[in-house]
Amino acid sequence: MRTVTFSDQNVIRDIQEDFIATWFNQAKDLFPGEAAPGSQQPELPEDYLRNFPDGAGGPNVKIFFCDAQSRILHFVQGHYRAEALREEIKFARELHARVEGAGSAKAAATEIRALHERRSATLTEELRAGAQSGATAQESALRRVRIENHRVALERLLLDPRPFMVNEARGIA
Repeated sequence: MRTVTFSDQNVIRDIQEDFIATWFNQAKDLFPGEAAPGSQQPELPEDYLRNFPDGAGGPNVKIFFCDAQSRILHFVQGHYRAEALREEIKFARELHARVEGAGSAKAAATEIRALHERRSATLTEELRAGAQSGATAQESALRRVRIENHRVALERLLLDPRPFMVNEARGIA
């Protein structure tokens, strides 16, 4: 059976090694004083889970990787298989290491943007190459989702995350 985003032991270990995990249940604020309608997760058939694409689920799951100053370094939206999420964690680690050595806040911001742009360009090239070499629809869809995550990070989150987040910064604090 396919594991959900945070049930894989390797993902848990990776997050615990370098990050402080917090969570915020948006449904509680959307439906104060009562459980959200349909909040009981039904059992899903194995074939549904097996074919559920990485990145699907949209804004239901948002993962923010932040530094000690609460500056957003990286952003992942949707549900991911463990292998794909571990790649995103690796990228977040790289971002954090580069930002820590950047010195000033301005240099850090420049470094964050440059790394997101480079990663987006790499994924775009992989998407083109995959189209020529016969990548699966699922592989191509995941690359498109990742490219979109970088676009959102560059155009919206790194400038001012508040309009993007349903519950503003307290949702990730």
